[in-house]
Amino acid sequence: MIFEAKQEMEEAYEEWIEAKKAFENYRDGYIPYLDETKEEAEEKMEHLMVAMDFAENRYQMTRLEYESILTDEYRSLHEEVNDEQFEGGNIDELYQRAMEAKQRYDDLAQGRTPFNGSTEELKSELERLRHEMNSALDDYDDEYGKKMFEELKNRQNRAL
Repeated sequence: MIFEAKQEMEEAYEEWIEAKKAFENYRDGYIPYLDETKEEAEEKMEHLMVAMDFAENRYQMTRLEYESILTDEYRSLHEEVNDEQFEGGNIDELYQRAMEAKQRYDDLAQGRTPFNGSTEELKSELERLRHEMNSALDDYDDEYGKKMFEELKNRQNRAL
């Protein structure tokens, strides 16, 4: 599954590069008085631009899909190795969880929360809170990325 997604992404990238080169070569090499009328040239340039935009959109979609597959694969490997479970939830809950973790970290780092321990224990606790905050932000970012990917995919399907 990963291999196929990567292969599709690479093919889409090649198509995009080819479409971009065709558009740029036509745009930069256009001499209006040789082959065609101005209207024909504008029509051909517009056609090449649309083809280039379509190829770029296809590449971006396949790249997002590939990255989504990698994220899921990484998450399952991470859970196997670290015995952690993804704390799911809707996007608002994940955002709230991330902001609460950031607030706990900030409060301790700024001295707004008292800490009764040595400097080494404080460093250790700050590191733990920073890891918790980053983990919560990663979970939110993954879920937000999936939501945006689905929305982008739906828009692309409606456009076709």
